[in-house]
Parts: sequence; structure tokens; C-alpha cells
Amino acid sequence: MKYLLPLTALAFVLLSGAQVVEDEKDNKRCDSQKFDGEKRKKAKTSIGSGKVEGPYEFDAFVTFINALPQEVEMEDKTGKYKLNQTSKRCKPEQRNVKVICWMYTYARESDEDFHVIFGGDPATDDGTYLSAEISGLPGSAATSYKKLKKARADFLTIIGKDDWCQGYSKELYDAPIKVEIVGSLFFETEHGCNSSGPADYKASSCWEVHPISSIKKAQ
Repeated sequence: MKYLLPLTALAFVLLSGAQVVEDEKDNKRCDSQKFDGEKRKKAKTSIGSGKVEGPYEFDAFVTFINALPQEVEMEDKTGKYKLNQTSKRCKPEQRNVKVICWMYTYARESDEDFHVIFGGDPATDDGTYLSAEISGLPGSAATSYKKLKKARADFLTIIGKDDWCQGYSKELYDAPIKVEIVGSLFFETEHGCNSSGPADYKASSCWEVHPISSIKKAQ
């Protein structure tokens, strides 16, 4: 015999479980090249409308990042921008930058982004790092699609892989690759400020370059 929940109980299950279903979505890393996340999806797969600023050497870019609005202004309910999980790009996130930096490690995430940790010249490395993302792809009709697809292919060429389906690589710890990246600023708190990256390579800011719209080796 089948037992049916009373309507009130059923409503409680549906309402209380809705967020759990979204938060525990069974995203399998590397089952697609398409972006497979939900939080700020449109913002993460779009390119800011501003002109490209720079190029910045890494140390200068850190100074630039530190002068941007921080958590209280970006996310607090009483702040200026009040970002949430469905927010489109806000005004600071429309800015695009070109940065000369060194790539120290990278990982494939369940949303199909490649999460990249970059820093300064290893000869003078002071332990300051920032994050960037090679985005999972939007739909082919998106205006950003071609640039993000090329950036993804160029990234894999640079690291010498056909694909990468694992967590943080250790291959570049002792021999980081110097690159020039172009991309849009993005305020990311999903990983937590100062906690994104492996133990010795934590990003020092919630601000990141996301998505990278161009990447190439630098001289």
C-alpha cells in the first residue's frame, strides 16, 4: 500500500528541500565543456563592456585590486552594490584588464571552470596570489562564446594538455609559466576571500579575473 503525505507535510518537504536540491546538484567535473554552475551564471560567462585597462605587471595589479570596493560595499545589504547569487555584472565588474603574471597552479571545478592561481615573478615571489577563471562555455549563441572557447583552447595548449579533469596541479609550483591574460573583473565570494587555492597558494582577494577572455605566453 502506498502512503501519501498530507498536503501540509508535502509542502514543507518541497519548500525546505528546494535549496538542498540546488546546493547539492550532482555536478560531475569534466562531463562537459559547458558552464555547469548556477550562482551568477550570466555574469560569470559574460565579458565586461569596458575598455581594456593596462597592461599591469602583477605587483601593480595587486595595488589596483586593493583600491577596488571591498566586501561591505559589494555584498552587504546596506552596501552600494548588494550582490547576490543572481546579480548581473555591477559597474566595477564591467572593467576589463590586461595583466602580465605567472601561472602557479590550476584546477578543474565542478562547474567546468578552470580555476587559475597567478602571482608575480618567482624570483621575487612574496606569497601574494590572485585568482582567475577560464570559464566553462555559455551557449553558442552568447556574444562571449567564441572568445571564451578560444581562451579555453589556448589555456590547454599552454599547459600542454588535451584536457585536465583533476584538482590543483603541482606541475608549475617550481616552474610557473609567464602569461598575459585579458579578462573582466569579478567579485567572487563563493570560494571565500583569502581561501581560494591550495594551501601555499591562496588568493589574497575576492576580486578575480573572471572570465579570462584571452591568454597567451608572455616574454
